[in-house]
Amino acid sequence: MSPYSGDFIQRHARVAARIADITVLHTVRDDDIAGAYEVSDTDNGLREIIVYYKDSGCKVLNFSKG
Repeated sequence: MSPYSGDFIQRHARVAARIADITVLHTVRDDDIAGAYEVSDTDNGLREIIVYYKDSGCKVLNFSKG
């Protein structure tokens, strides 16, 4: 994943978070994690939740190959 993926959205959300409660959810496939999924949650005036998940082997569940 590029370090700039979603940079525009993140900057826009930070500005919007000055006047409203904003939560951003991002999912990332990562086959190197220990469990089936991991969640990273940060809150710097803006709640950002990143869910890392493994490929499940099911084509229906893996509609996003990102």
